[in-house]
Amino acid sequence: MPIKCPICVQSRTNFLFKKCNFDIYKCTNCGLGITDIPSDFDLLSIYNEDYFQGKQADGYADYVGSEIVLRKEFHRDVKILLSQFENNNKKPKLLDIGSAYGFFLEEAKEYFEVQGLEVATEAVLFSKKRGLQVTEGVLDAKNSEQLGKFDIVTFLDVIEHVPNPNEFFENLNKITNKGSKILLTTGNFGSLISRITGKHWRLMTPPQHAYFYTSNSLIELLKQHGFKVDLVLSPSKIVPIDLIFFQISRILGFRIKTPLFMKSREMKVNLFDTLKIIASKV
Repeated sequence: MPIKCPICVQSRTNFLFKKCNFDIYKCTNCGLGITDIPSDFDLLSIYNEDYFQGKQADGYADYVGSEIVLRKEFHRDVKILLSQFENNNKKPKLLDIGSAYGFFLEEAKEYFEVQGLEVATEAVLFSKKRGLQVTEGVLDAKNSEQLGKFDIVTFLDVIEHVPNPNEFFENLNKITNKGSKILLTTGNFGSLISRITGKHWRLMTPPQHAYFYTSNSLIELLKQHGFKVDLVLSPSKIVPIDLIFFQISRILGFRIKTPLFMKSREMKVNLFDTLKIIASKV
């Protein structure tokens, strides 16, 4: 039975294929990819230390061990944000949703007044040991009331994990004011490589990825919740070599160990299958 698109609601969805025992559908209007996840499936149980340390099918090979490389990429995001606040005399307040082990916050704290929100207990404890202000949990009604207001909200490689995007943006509106900026990144389901590789696309990883966004679907979702898109990019990314080997292993179905001398190395890549968007609340 086709399921509803959370963005278009009334439009038809077509069954595409089954991946990891989950049915994947696509909206015929906006192109959103949708994982049919049973209502009793606990998505939050996925995000623990194993997710960040290469012990799950999806996730990261060694997030903590890749700190230097990850921070280089996060520094590029900080520079993009700084260009939006050049004439501000005080540090804008920034919330990073899905802050993981706090590496983005470490890069941003020199320029912004930073807070994090993260669901993985181990990552929250790690961040707090470094003196970062991080709340454990998700952006739900309770946290949106308690966190306060922010000038910037970032959610990097997060929105595809969110089981209810409309609820997420309703709560995001509670913690932002008119003129507040958001920065998000996610995979591009409408990209050429996604369309060519289909169910074998590197980011086709249900149930961790509940939705697969196209630029059209994401822009429409933002518009519906009162955000105007300022910038859409499909940039290169600095990636740990270890993560590249990890993703190749998952696609092939067997683990390829990263050569020891390459574990701390990095590579700048661009498969043109990611989106980076800055938007303003109107």
